[in-house]
Amino acid sequence: MRLLCSGFFGAKAYTSDLNTWKYFMVPLNMMANYTLLFTSSQLALDIFVIVFLAVSDDAFVLAGMGLGLNTLLAIL
Repeated sequence: MRLLCSGFFGAKAYTSDLNTWKYFMVPLNMMANYTLLFTSSQLALDIFVIVFLAVSDDAFVLAGMGLGLNTLLAIL
């Protein structure tokens, strides 16, 4: 929603003043904060699994993929 309303795509239809409305921004900011908190805990768990499990374990592969995806999500 934030990207659509920020004018990031350059289309006039996507530019809006929704960023100034409190009832629009507060839930998005709360959701972003909770997502970052949850993603950080998943990153910590992925790092723990990668450090303490053998490469032959199935959980190691899932932790590796989770590490990449959660890092990308946290950056985004």
